[in-house]
Amino acid sequence: MNCPPAYCACALLAFCVVPRGGQDKPIKQVTRAIAEPPGEKDLGKRAYKHVARLVAYGPRTPGSQARANAADYICAHIKALGLQPIREAWNDKKEKLRFENIRVVLPGRSDKTLLVGTHYDTKVELDHEPGEDEQAFTGANDGGSGAGLMLAMLEDLVHLKMHKPTLEFVWFDGEESLPAKWNIDRALFGSKHFVKKHLPGKAKGGHDYGAFVLLDMVGHKKLAIDREATSTKALFPPIEAAVAKLGYGKFFFKKDTSVDDDHVPFLNAGLPSIDLIQFEDNDEWHTYKDTMDIVSWRSLAIVGRVLWQALPAIEARFLG
Repeated sequence: MNCPPAYCACALLAFCVVPRGGQDKPIKQVTRAIAEPPGEKDLGKRAYKHVARLVAYGPRTPGSQARANAADYICAHIKALGLQPIREAWNDKKEKLRFENIRVVLPGRSDKTLLVGTHYDTKVELDHEPGEDEQAFTGANDGGSGAGLMLAMLEDLVHLKMHKPTLEFVWFDGEESLPAKWNIDRALFGSKHFVKKHLPGKAKGGHDYGAFVLLDMVGHKKLAIDREATSTKALFPPIEAAVAKLGYGKFFFKKDTSVDDDHVPFLNAGLPSIDLIQFEDNDEWHTYKDTMDIVSWRSLAIVGRVLWQALPAIEARFLG
């Protein structure tokens, strides 16, 4: 991304818990009433473990083996939850690169669909520390945090019963600009591909998308999610209400920012979209300091719990 100038569910529900060891062990089914988001430590520790696994593969640059390994990991975990990952790979003839998005759908009682997304790739060339070995950049927060958090949230969402709208998660490839200096024409490959292929959903025989929530750089140990200016204004109140309900006010919307990110193609296509991102207070962005040392399990949990809490209000406003 670049900065331009200038469930809570109320019914009795069931969810799954992944025991320590993640996808390598069987999934344990636990049934109980869910009236609150998952607990901080429970959700955060699971998300952190997924982020660490993705980062351990190394730089997840487009076309690399590490990127392919990360995609395999995401898909294997989705399968372990009893779901079917949808792998959408394509060759970009101009860039001579192969990209791959990963999707998973949680069917609801309605075709109206809430889309939640993140990117899992890392930047090829860094613009903040030229001359160093860019292959050391593993993007723990930028590219890892959202991807890991979504896997952990999926573990809890997969067995929700009586869920009215359809939920879809997507992990985008190729979010980062290929040149060191931001070039939107050579970035956002995954989100552009998704929009071209799937929007408008009904017209193309697919889902009727009502809104899009993007998670990007959501794991910083000094969490400070910005108010992103290009995001759909009507999507902020559900998030703000969830933040207030959970007592997380000091972590959200203290600063304004404006970024080119994976939500932009969706906005351009007319889909209400919001980017939950920490951009302003993020000195490690696109540097070699973006490692697991700056990622906090609690920060991951805070963002995940806020989104969970906000889902019913988002659905009521945009998918009703």
